[in-house]
Amino acid sequence: MTENQRNPRMQEAIDRVESFRRRFSDGHFDLACHAAFPLALTPDLLYRLRDYPFEPRLCVPWRAVADLLLSDLCDEVRDELYEIDRWVRWVLLDRLTRDLRYGERGEKRLRQLSQFLLTYLQRHFQTDVRGLKWGQRWTALAYLEPGRTAEELAKTLRKSIQSQRSSDGLRVTSLVETLADPLVKAGFEPLLTLSRGMGYALRGDALTAEKQFEPLRSDGNTVAVAGVEIALPPKPIPKKRFQFEVVTVDRKGKVIEREQHSAWYFTEMLDSAVMLDMVEIPGGTFVMGAPEGEEETWDAEQPQQDVTVPSFYMGKYPVTQAQWRAVARLPKADRDLKLDRSRFKGDDRPVENVNWFDAQEFCKRLSISTGRDYRLPSEAEWEYACRAGTITPFYFGGTITTKLANYDGDYTYAHAPKGKSPNETTPVGRFPPNRFGLYDLHGNVWEWCEDDWHSNYTGAPTDGSAWIENNNRTEIGSDLDKRTKIERSEDEYLDSDTESEEENVDRVQNLKVLRGGSWDDGPGGCRSAYRNGGNPAYFILIRGFRVACGVARTL
Repeated sequence: MTENQRNPRMQEAIDRVESFRRRFSDGHFDLACHAAFPLALTPDLLYRLRDYPFEPRLCVPWRAVADLLLSDLCDEVRDELYEIDRWVRWVLLDRLTRDLRYGERGEKRLRQLSQFLLTYLQRHFQTDVRGLKWGQRWTALAYLEPGRTAEELAKTLRKSIQSQRSSDGLRVTSLVETLADPLVKAGFEPLLTLSRGMGYALRGDALTAEKQFEPLRSDGNTVAVAGVEIALPPKPIPKKRFQFEVVTVDRKGKVIEREQHSAWYFTEMLDSAVMLDMVEIPGGTFVMGAPEGEEETWDAEQPQQDVTVPSFYMGKYPVTQAQWRAVARLPKADRDLKLDRSRFKGDDRPVENVNWFDAQEFCKRLSISTGRDYRLPSEAEWEYACRAGTITPFYFGGTITTKLANYDGDYTYAHAPKGKSPNETTPVGRFPPNRFGLYDLHGNVWEWCEDDWHSNYTGAPTDGSAWIENNNRTEIGSDLDKRTKIERSEDEYLDSDTESEEENVDRVQNLKVLRGGSWDDGPGGCRSAYRNGGNPAYFILIRGFRVACGVARTL
């Protein structure tokens, strides 16, 4: 007994077909078996099917068309457009192929039906139902030219995967399942396996999807179907939960509350010993920017606006030097990466002295290696993730101290006291996290974002995406951010490697956004809302980054 025959829905379909056969004539049943071939039915198609010069011809009563369409074998999906349930179609086609009048396994009749349907589509078929005509065409070609059909279906499936439109993908996978019999007979079972895996994945069942994908991964994360290369989704990663303590301080920097929180995350293995933890950031809406009365705010942080950010994943920490080396050893995507970038050495310290182009190369190599789409966060994602639901200048509250973050403690904010600073980077995770479970968002190193620099939020996106339009950009050489030591004395931090980027430096016409402040900034430059911009070609030892990725396939 086959898997289909064991399915309860199949038994229900068999019962419906047998009930129809007992109720009506043999001519009615012959029409029903032939009507199961097209994907969708109209009265006109059935009348032409009844009268088509098959060999041997059908002998069907004139009222059989109406009886069939009004029976429980058919469902009306819209005015004068009908469908036969997939399981019922399978039973009827099985009966057709077993009928000895139509040749061995019904192949002669199936070819005749294919010719009929192709002729009908060319001369008579009109519909505004999306994709229906193509579906009917592929149904016909599957029996006449299975190789061509498999190639076209594989390209369509690949396109739907790339577009990430689940409705399109499910439509294609349903069609491939409908055509399983001729495709498997022609040797294209991998297409059916791939399609079933995509169907499970699009419905959110990552575990069952991976069972389908696993036998296709023998050559890596791509599979060739009918000569079409299709990238398989990355293997799902187990999602885990971790616990952490969040602190809140008053304007003097005194801890006034301690809370236990938890968050979901997954771990990406960069090599046998180096891991990258990616924390799930739930989607939501927040107010981006600073209110006019916030201490040390400036025009670039206004006007405030509501921004809705979809769920995504973000690195628990800035990229560390150990993580940098692991990815820098991966094959080159577009540009070379130095293994040893940082001035302040330490595997768990954030990598610094990284320009924006190097950060992009890191993300590309990591994406290619894992099959997941790693990237820099948008500026909106960064601030949303940093705030983690807070509206205060810092995610700790109204101020920070050197016990909470690594910044220049000679400067103060609100009523907090001065503090001792290490005057260099510190290992990530040393200071308390925010309510999303992210660390080191205030101070330590500036973090690159995807966005171009704009001098304020007028016209900025409100959907969480990066702002990379050509309006309101600040060109190199403008008097940006006089409030911080960074831009006033950038040469002090400029690495000699910048000379090797002379071509990039000269062609840069806009800055890129930096967020979070650094170990050498006062607290005002480390606020959740504070914005900075820098030449993406410059290597500067107070600049690093952390990575983001879309919603990953997790278990």
